[in-house]
Amino acid sequence: MTDQNSTAEAIIHFPRGLKQPEGSFRFSMDALLLAGYANPGKNNRLLDLGCGCGVIALAALLSHKHLHAVGIDIAPELIDCARQNASLLGLEDRFKAYTLDLRELGASETPIRPEQFDLVTANPPFRKANQGRKPLGNMRRNALFEFAGTLPDFVKAAGFALRNKGSFYCIWSSERLAELICSLKAYRLEPKQILPVQARPGKECGLVLVKAIKNGGTGLKLDPPLLVYEQKSELPDSEPMLTMEVLKFCPWLACNSKR
Repeated sequence: MTDQNSTAEAIIHFPRGLKQPEGSFRFSMDALLLAGYANPGKNNRLLDLGCGCGVIALAALLSHKHLHAVGIDIAPELIDCARQNASLLGLEDRFKAYTLDLRELGASETPIRPEQFDLVTANPPFRKANQGRKPLGNMRRNALFEFAGTLPDFVKAAGFALRNKGSFYCIWSSERLAELICSLKAYRLEPKQILPVQARPGKECGLVLVKAIKNGGTGLKLDPPLLVYEQKSELPDSEPMLTMEVLKFCPWLACNSKR
């Protein structure tokens, strides 16, 4: 447990100051964008697949006082940090974290029961296991490449954990969007909304935020792109500035805003 002053300070500076184990992949803007996208509404139970240090679930808990969340990850070091971060933020009563391989859901006895959650979030690794140069260390490798779970593994786990009509939110590479849609449909998760993420004006949208509904009806909405950075100034050594649009979409990004 932490004292009230420490907790208040941690909340003010969130997501800065979160504990992350040595050798792990540091959470990025992707995770924060997904946290801003996921909308629990009146739902009250969230599962974050591959939760890492817990940033997505903890952001959701800070934004929605009625919410309870569970995070699972294959790395015990990350789960230990997720628990510490929840305690630091005063959220330990509403957040549980388990060392668990998401591929085991439904195949063995785990704390995650079928159709237990109202919404599920996931930020799966974008690269296939046979693509590119692999980083040293299992935690970084598993975060970036599909070694500890492929895209269908994440989607299958979401379908197992979600109640009927529950919502699945994920962030994914636009280049592999067709694979995501196929996987969603294979596990009865109907894609309902796609929000392209555009880094800068004139650039292609490299990421997509996607919402799917378990056993939902057909009907897919494609939203206008979310622009992350404004046009870079022509001044030498100028740094990109986050747009007001993305800061409204995800207030947690303000910790790195140049405004």
